[in-house]
Amino acid sequence: MHESRMNRCARAVFQGRVYQNLAMLFCLLFGLAIIVNTELSGNPMWFWYAMLFHRGAKLYADLHLAFQPLFILELDAWMRLAGDKCLVSVVPSVIHLIALCLGIQLVLRESPWPDWQKAIVLASTFLICIHFSAYLFDDFHVVSDIFYIYSLVLLLNLAKADAAARQVGLAAALGVLSGLAVTTRINDGAALLASAGICLLVLARKRKLLVAGLFVAVAALTPVLVVLITGDSFHEYISNSILRAAASKGGSGSLLADTFLMFSNAIKVLHAGGRWILLWVAVIFAVGAIAQKYWGIRDKYAIAAQFGIAAVGFAISSPLGREQLLSGALLGELSIVSVAVIYLLSLIIIVRCLMWGSGHWKSDLDAREILVLVLLFWLASGSTSSGGSPQNFFEMMAVLFLLLPVIQPFGKQANWANTSVLPILVLLGVSGAISKMQIPYEWQSTHFSPMFESREWYQHPVFGPMYIERDQLQFVVPICEEIRQGNPKPELLSLPFPYPNYFCDIPPWHGYVQTFFDTSTRAAILGLIQELRTDPPQWIVYQRQLRILVLHELVYHHGQSLAQRDLDDLIMQKIATGQWQLVEKRHYLPGDGWLIIRTRP
Repeated sequence: MHESRMNRCARAVFQGRVYQNLAMLFCLLFGLAIIVNTELSGNPMWFWYAMLFHRGAKLYADLHLAFQPLFILELDAWMRLAGDKCLVSVVPSVIHLIALCLGIQLVLRESPWPDWQKAIVLASTFLICIHFSAYLFDDFHVVSDIFYIYSLVLLLNLAKADAAARQVGLAAALGVLSGLAVTTRINDGAALLASAGICLLVLARKRKLLVAGLFVAVAALTPVLVVLITGDSFHEYISNSILRAAASKGGSGSLLADTFLMFSNAIKVLHAGGRWILLWVAVIFAVGAIAQKYWGIRDKYAIAAQFGIAAVGFAISSPLGREQLLSGALLGELSIVSVAVIYLLSLIIIVRCLMWGSGHWKSDLDAREILVLVLLFWLASGSTSSGGSPQNFFEMMAVLFLLLPVIQPFGKQANWANTSVLPILVLLGVSGAISKMQIPYEWQSTHFSPMFESREWYQHPVFGPMYIERDQLQFVVPICEEIRQGNPKPELLSLPFPYPNYFCDIPPWHGYVQTFFDTSTRAAILGLIQELRTDPPQWIVYQRQLRILVLHELVYHHGQSLAQRDLDDLIMQKIATGQWQLVEKRHYLPGDGWLIIRTRP
């Protein structure tokens, strides 16, 4: 009996999904490679928030947090359970990776496409989703992505549910995910809450008011419970993570304007030298369409012809063109196109739904098409962090491709159009994989070497084995030695991020974990300035980034000065007058450089 049950479980997992499972294995291995090459040197910002919270500090009242709390609470719970060693700290990242891959496969279960085609969609969707240069599995963005994908899974199941118990369960689970998304990233959570609510009303075939009311109630209760766990007052939470956090991005008025600017900016943006890539993609699509619709060639042969066209195009393109493809330029170009496509598709679907409600096109409409609105709201949420720029929205493009074989917007009569997307997905996936191997992480002035290059294993005296870049190791070890020399309990403030605090095992001075330009509140920076004037820490490690500071002032504040400029003026004035000693200036990474400062003997 037990063996029979095991056999049934094995068949349920593998039967009809051999290629999908191989694609899953590839995604997991590739994700693990990213984790090893980017996270085994430590993630100091989240570590210190969780560690200081564990030691009794309040996230908002004491640590000036501008983020939502869920990711920090998750990390704190894990550290309480498993400790703070570097190798152990990546386990939640592995869990995030597995959850992301599994969610993609669960969405694909609703598609009638054959196994091998789903495998292509699965692998390519994953590679597109993680293509953003700063995408990590130990960050709240991946958690937000997981909530979005699993919300789509629940909505797809709700669309075919009739039993009251199942509808109630799905609505409650959807409310939990939306509520947790709010406490992961406020703008993403609000967008998911609104879009999921609309889709729920359209997709629920019975008891619409009941499931909608339950969804709203659970979604409202979940954030309340999460905030209660932090121990902060609701006033501190709302003041820091909503009101002041919005001000750091330019204020609520600017955020709303960015939402409407997204589409127009997507239409306007043209990359120099990038048009040939879009033309190449159009030719690939056209070849498959013509081969299947007019010549009657079967899917697999038409797709093979498209692969041939792609290979020929790559072979005859210029060295610059091949370099652009391998560096991920193809994804960058199509991500902008996908922004415009999502806006236009959403408009068409809204019109179709309205006409469906009035009795027109009823037989031609799949109600699940409404799920594109989730992507529209997701894009609107992303615009609040990009200043209205349409670039680098890879997760939304990935999920658009993921939904394609499920809702099949071109209809069965135009199957040639649906399957012609597969070669393009392969191109995108290959381009994304190669570019990610070359640069597994890049953000602002920070970038990592290619995978498994220029790295070494290092035995940290506190956090155990690390896999760290040699340049990074050679940069930070002397800093720790200098700071700790003759002082068993030194004070250290690292700006804007606390990696020296982490590596040297010195808590951030007065709880100032990070002070970056758009992720810290003005009130926190002004408070820091006042404290530095009166009683500074003994050591300051300052990464001066004036070019990036100017960029943030232009994008989010229309050129007006940020509080960090006043902070920079104070630091440079103290050095110039000799009140603080500039011990050393280094250029570990591109930018204005690192200043090692001693404020007193």
